[in-house]
Amino acid sequence: MSIPQSLRWIVAAGGYRSGSTLQYNLLGVYLEAAELGGRIGLVDPDELQAVGEQQWTPSDGIGVAKSHHVVEGFRQFERPNAWEIEVLERRARPISTVRDIQGTRRSMCRKFGYTDDTLDASVEWRENIANQRRWTELGAFEQRYELLVDNPVQALADLCIALDLPWSSDSAKHAAKVTDRNNAITVMQHTEQGTWDPLTLLHWDHVEVDATP
Repeated sequence: MSIPQSLRWIVAAGGYRSGSTLQYNLLGVYLEAAELGGRIGLVDPDELQAVGEQQWTPSDGIGVAKSHHVVEGFRQFERPNAWEIEVLERRARPISTVRDIQGTRRSMCRKFGYTDDTLDASVEWRENIANQRRWTELGAFEQRYELLVDNPVQALADLCIALDLPWSSDSAKHAAKVTDRNNAITVMQHTEQGTWDPLTLLHWDHVEVDATP
């Protein structure tokens, strides 16, 4: 198998509570199984240069990162447009997730402690909208949250076509199994309260165990 020579990063850039962690893990595990690359965790703009110089070299294959942030005005990043530069210079491709608005709102309220009445005025909600608008302008390949949950193998097939990646049905089936809901809950149960797993990026309370995530 080979990968596009210019492509160094794939960044899962979906909005908060939209399924971006699932998309990140699904594609990352796929690339790991196919020996084409792997997950490098949460990489905010100011961390990208150091990761590229010290942690993940081109010989490691394609690095799959997760980052919501690509616009100025919300977080105090020194280089808020670092990911944008990588995309524009064709070293990175953004992928994104889309979830129905009510599901996103409910999940954000649960995770961040807002009510439906206070969510719209929150920094998280406003920056989420701004970031997603810019990622879309940068050509992020979008996938529905429901597809990632209900048919992860098809979701991977669509990603491979969109990103010009080699296809392996065995790797796709493996990735779908490793990233399913039951395994996610197992990771959560072994993650200390108030923290997250550095590889999968699953928080200790990432999904509602007794409800739809």
